[in-house]
Amino acid sequence: MKSDSLNTVLNIVLAVFVLLAVSCAYLTLSRTAKVRTLNQAAGQAQSLLMKTQTLLNELNTYNQHSPNPELTRLLQPYSAKQ
Repeated sequence: MKSDSLNTVLNIVLAVFVLLAVSCAYLTLSRTAKVRTLNQAAGQAQSLLMKTQTLLNELNTYNQHSPNPELTRLLQPYSAKQ
C-alpha cells in the first residue's frame, strides 16, 4: 500500500516537472524566434542608416564643390550631428 501511494505521488511530481520543462522549452523557442526577428529588423535599420549617411556625405561633398544656398539650408541640421 505504501509503495502504491508513493508511486502515485512521484508520478504526479514527475508530471509537474515534465509540464514545466515543456513550457520552458516553448518559451525558449518563442523568444528565440522573436530575437531573430528583431535582429533582422536591426540589420535592415542599420543598412538604411548607413545608406542615409552615405547619401548625406555625398550631398555635403557635392554642395562643397557646387554651393547651393537651398541645399546648404537643408543639410545644415545634419552637419552638426556628424
